[in-house]
Amino acid sequence: MSEQLMKMLHSAWAVMQPWAQRNVTFGLVLAVVTEVPRWTFAFAAAHEPIWAGCALAALMSYAAAHAWEEYFARHDRLLLILNGLSLAFGVFTISPVIFAMTNGGGHSVDMKQVLNTPMLWAWSIVLASTTFLPLIQVAVVEVRRRERLQSAPEVTRTVQRGKSIDKPIAQALAQSAVQPTSPPEESHDIIVQDGAPDREDKQAYARWLKMEKGMNNSAIGNELGVHRNTVSGWLNGASKVAV
Repeated sequence: MSEQLMKMLHSAWAVMQPWAQRNVTFGLVLAVVTEVPRWTFAFAAAHEPIWAGCALAALMSYAAAHAWEEYFARHDRLLLILNGLSLAFGVFTISPVIFAMTNGGGHSVDMKQVLNTPMLWAWSIVLASTTFLPLIQVAVVEVRRRERLQSAPEVTRTVQRGKSIDKPIAQALAQSAVQPTSPPEESHDIIVQDGAPDREDKQAYARWLKMEKGMNNSAIGNELGVHRNTVSGWLNGASKVAV
């Protein structure tokens, strides 16, 4: 029985591992641990099940982490609005509960003693809205990332079809797709292959995606099923060898 259970757990982990490598970070784990007690108390004040507060805390932490990351990468106005609403809703929902607890209410908070009827209505509506907002954030992030992957330059589609192109044209397209953070000290020739490298060689494939497709580290991680920090290590190691 135990052997069968271990096989089931191993199979589940094999399915979840690529997703976890792309999405779970140390900061996300800390955010979940921090937010779970707060939302647990908020749901206790609303006389809701404690497990619902834990689930919402995990969902909000995940949505906020990826939505803010995507905003700082693209400066998307819609994501800024959604992230600001999520922050405001969370503060408005949790603050009265913490205030009641600091005034001796303990874990059994009676919100009627803290808020009058109009404010209690507003608090309830905001709490209900907060349960749906993270779903919208995650949906927007996924759509934006798909749009970025689909807007790859034409040189990518040409190389993937196995057609050769002139080196000067490839250099111009690659330089326009990849915007370096600092000017290079010396120029290096860009090697254009007739086709993509073997996908099994993930480091070489990651360098090819960076050079030819102009994809950032997060997009490359999504493509290869690894975390963006792993991709960054591969690319930084390649640049040191090249120098």
